[in-house]
Amino acid sequence: MSVRQFKCAAILMAFILVSYATCHAGSRETLLWPTTEVAHSLAGQRILSENLRKRADKALQLKPSPVKSLHSAGVVDKNDPDLKASRRAFRDADNVAIAALAFAAFGELRYFNYVRNTLLSWSEINIPTGHPIDETRLEGFLWAFDLVSANLRADDAQSIRTYFRAMRTAKRRWKFGPKTQYNNHKTHHLKMLILLDRVLDDKQALAIDTAAARAHLDRNINKKTGVSIDYIERDALYYHVYNLEAWLEIALLTECCISEVRSAFRFTADKLLNNDFDGEFLQSEAKIDRQRGRSGFEYAKRNSRYDVKRAARAILSYSTVTRDPLEPKLQQLIQDVDLEKTFSFFFVRRLLWQKS
Repeated sequence: MSVRQFKCAAILMAFILVSYATCHAGSRETLLWPTTEVAHSLAGQRILSENLRKRADKALQLKPSPVKSLHSAGVVDKNDPDLKASRRAFRDADNVAIAALAFAAFGELRYFNYVRNTLLSWSEINIPTGHPIDETRLEGFLWAFDLVSANLRADDAQSIRTYFRAMRTAKRRWKFGPKTQYNNHKTHHLKMLILLDRVLDDKQALAIDTAAARAHLDRNINKKTGVSIDYIERDALYYHVYNLEAWLEIALLTECCISEVRSAFRFTADKLLNNDFDGEFLQSEAKIDRQRGRSGFEYAKRNSRYDVKRAARAILSYSTVTRDPLEPKLQQLIQDVDLEKTFSFFFVRRLLWQKS
């Protein structure tokens, strides 16, 4: 075969693969997403489409950073090398989720290859510990895998599922303390278990973990006021919103606890709209908050003002769960955030849920 013939054959094969990928990514059933018709849903959404591509292209410029074990929870030194490595690793999960959506939207193999290579790298290197906080940021891997799994080779898909099963097994073995069994640790733990159950298509485990979420709700959120135990113990909207983010994911995937999640969100919204978010951590019962505040973690400084931009993710997720439009007054509070660019994943996800 001549060089010219070889080039023509390679171009033809690439065209076939891209055509297959585009068709396959836009039509198959998934275990997490309400629809994979991303390209169709983005029709007429020029700015969102452009931002999704920009975010995905930026992600592809970064090499995967898998680590053997994650370590961010409980760290009080901002310069801790394990913390820095973990934060770089968390970036992988965010990037993979964006790249998977870009693959579903545009059908370009470079996005698919990035997702595949990153997930395989993590499955080969990372050994899950089951820690509820260290591993909660890996949720992007699960959302991404569910979008691309039908396009993976059988052995690649099996390797990644084996990794997810190891993660779930480690979580089953996790032992909670007297406080963490009721606070945001348990909420994020249940969020990840439910995501794993869905991706692994384990209906029996999903029913058990959803029931566990309902039981946890009774100790975690006051059904009448929406106040979380995290807000009571930490005296900080920061941790109330962090806890709420996990509940929103649980509600989205199970339709569990919708009224209580609404109540917890209204507590948040009222605080924000009434400009009642000064004095963070003033009465916190957690020693780690004082340590972090003194060592330069800006969000944890005693008597600080809550950064309302941190609520953007919860606001977007809430409107996804309820399918309600974004509240104009809340949007105005976070207007300094380039939402469609910074939170492209959440905007696209919201769009897909609204169209389902």
